[in-house]
Amino acid sequence: MKGQLIGSSLKRYMKEPEDEDHQQLFDLISRLLTYEPSQRFSLRQAMRHAFFLPYQREAASHRGMEGRDPARSDSSSDRCRSHSLSR
Repeated sequence: MKGQLIGSSLKRYMKEPEDEDHQQLFDLISRLLTYEPSQRFSLRQAMRHAFFLPYQREAASHRGMEGRDPARSDSSSDRCRSHSLSR
């Protein structure tokens, strides 16, 4: 019950509630701050949360590019979605 309370009270701090990045960030935070330990996210669960997917994809693409000439990389693959809250 308290985890629900924390999660719902966090939403009032969202600058852009309709922004998917912000929703994912606050969902992750609320799951990490869940009061009941058995319901709280573990580190492994947190790292698999949708908030981190862009970083996981970027890391995978960098692992796939090992040994390639970086000057020949597609510039669009170098772009990634930013989770900056200062947008």
